[in-house]
This record gives sequence, structure tokens and C-alpha cells, in this order.
Amino acid sequence: MVQLNTACAISAISLVWLATLASTAHAQCSTCGRPSNVNNFTSRAAMEAGGWTFGWDDNFDFLPLPNPGFCPNIANDSYCGFQHPGDSELNLTLVGVGTATFSFGNTWRGGTVTAWLNGVSLGVAASLTPYLNVTFDFTPGDVLRLTEGPTAVHAIHGIWFSCPSAFYQGSYTADSLVCSAVTPCSSSEYTVSPATSTSDTVCRPTTTCNSGHYAMTAATSSTDAVCFPVTRCTAAEYQTSAATATANTGCRAVDPCQPGFYQTAPPDSTTNRQCATVRSCVGSVYTSTEATDTDNAQCSPVTTCSSSQLTAAPATPSSDAVCTCRPCAAGQAAQVSSSGGCPVCVPLVAPSGEAAIVSTAQGITIAAASVSVHGANLVSWMQTLQSQVQQLQLQNAQLTARIEQLSGQH
Repeated sequence: MVQLNTACAISAISLVWLATLASTAHAQCSTCGRPSNVNNFTSRAAMEAGGWTFGWDDNFDFLPLPNPGFCPNIANDSYCGFQHPGDSELNLTLVGVGTATFSFGNTWRGGTVTAWLNGVSLGVAASLTPYLNVTFDFTPGDVLRLTEGPTAVHAIHGIWFSCPSAFYQGSYTADSLVCSAVTPCSSSEYTVSPATSTSDTVCRPTTTCNSGHYAMTAATSSTDAVCFPVTRCTAAEYQTSAATATANTGCRAVDPCQPGFYQTAPPDSTTNRQCATVRSCVGSVYTSTEATDTDNAQCSPVTTCSSSQLTAAPATPSSDAVCTCRPCAAGQAAQVSSSGGCPVCVPLVAPSGEAAIVSTAQGITIAAASVSVHGANLVSWMQTLQSQVQQLQLQNAQLTARIEQLSGQH
């Protein structure tokens, strides 16, 4: 209700600000998908067609705009009205589920205009408050009510609807906004484009890499997997790790055996070459067989020359010692040993100074002085001498061959 005999002037509200707010509100409405007749304020009949119900009927229930007396500083496409006498109310029963923004106000300099949802206050427009916005969630059958207290004037600029969180605006009927639940992508899908206020989520199946491929980049909730062919190790490599669904094959170059090492096991598809240190022959042994790429060196004991021998060449790290028979002293004759070793030295002259047959445990040797050797003993003596010469020639040949071998090694 408003006092009709009150002056109609209203003070300092920016008309530019009001026009901007109204323009923005109507732009939102044009994209929300809600039927436009709910915000058709051209007549009481048009408002009732849009769902509004009036709680009174008098000459002031609908005031055509512009009306600077009762309804200053509001847009011409808004609603303005009041009851006189009495306090009026308008109702709008909401359908569907969503969020609404309601713009209303009080254009008079007295009283209050209050917006209610199911009997709960949403907001109160005091005097000279032509624009007040309230936002609220609603469900089917909720009732939006607008009441005016003493000496107040209703102003309605519009109501705009949007879908609540986790919903999008799918379509609308003649009298309700239709909100659909946003589709979540499953664990085997990724989001191509997220849901908007007017469109659902677009999901696509996540790519599963084929046999012989792995996911270089794993799929996420918003990106697909990136597959690449699995690497095959070359002949000069061995496999350190097998490929998995998300990792490539691990390959590494086969290592050669370094100097001083030899191969104990060859490489295969999953194992590196195995190497070990070459055996070092020192001390009482020498290297009788040199190491190869795949075999270790062989060591043999160094020969120790006997008391009947002389050391012709000492042992080296890679060769044995060379022994030669010790020569007999003056006045001795070399007797061939039955064991095949060095000849045994025996006295050459008999005590009487005559030719004599000397018997030893090793055999019989003919010893002769500067006198003639008689009879058949000469033949035996010559055979013995010939055998000793052959033995010396054999030892000399062995010594020569050994010296040549040593010369070739160095």
C-alpha cells in the first residue's frame, strides 16, 4: 500500500546503473533457455500467462510504465504496482530443479518489499531501493512470493534460471527448465570436453596400446594414452628390462673385456658378457700358455736344475728354465746313464796306469791311459764314446732351440 497524497519525487539513483543492470539481466535470460513469458511484464494478463498470480485486484495492481510518480528510476519493461488500501502479494510457483536469480525492488520512499521462498525471507528492499537481486536454489513446487508492507510499491525486473551444480541445461518445456545430470566419464574413458551450463560432458574410450606397443604417455582423466612401438635390442646390446604396458624395453651395449681380462661367459639377449682377471703366473711358476679372449692363462712349475746340471737359461714369466748337463772334470769320462739323464762321470785312468775295465753300479766303461787299448775292449770303448757324443749333440740341439724360442718372444 502507498499513500496517494505523498509527493512523487525520488532522489539520486543512477539511471545509467539501472539501465546497465537491466540490460545484463535480460541478456542472461536470453541464453538461459527459460520461456520468455515469465518475464513478460507488458500487462497483468501477460504476467498471469507467465505463471504469476495476483493476490488482489484494484486500480493499482498493474501500473503502465513509464510512471515517474509511483515507479521512478526503473526500466520501462519492468513491472510496477501496489494495493490500495491494504498490503499486496504476488506468487510464482516454480517447476523443475535449478538455481534462480530474482530481481525486485521498492520504488517508494516508504515501507518494504520482501521476497520469500516457501515462507523463508530471501531479501528485503527498503524504501527507494528499486533494484535488489537474490539468488536461490529451487525444486519443483517451490513458491516464490513478493509482499509489500505499508506505503511500499512492488517492482519486478525479472527472474532467470540456471541448472544447479553437476547439472546442465538440456532443454525446456513450455513452463519449465529441464536440467540433466552431468555424465561422469568412466575409468576407461577420458574427457574430451567438460560439461558446460548447456552441454553434457563428452567422453571417449581411452586407447589401449596394441601388442608390441607401450603407453609412452599414460592416459589421464582429460587426455588419451600415447602409444609407441616397443624397442628391440640390437645384436650389440642386451636387454636390461622387459617392456611393460607403460615402459619401453631397456637395452644396453654389451661390454668388451678390458685388457688383463678374458671372457668367462658370452653375452646373450638378457645378460652382459662376463669377464674375469687373467691369471698371473709368478714365483715358482711361469706362463706356459698365454691367455686368449676366451681362455685363461695356464701356469706350470719352473724346472729346477739337478746337481748334475747347469742352468743354461733362467726362467722368465713366460718361459721355463733351460738346464744342460754339467761337463765331467779332467781325468773323468762320461758314462751314459741307464735312466736317460745326464752321463755319469767316472775315473778315466786305472791305478796301475794300464788299460782297465772299470765296473760301476751304472754299467761298464772302458778307461784307457795314453797306452794302447787291447783287443776287443776297443770296440766297447768306441761305442761308449759314440753314445756320449750323441747325447751331447742332442743337448746342444735342445739348447739351441730354446735360445731361438726366447729370442722370438723378446
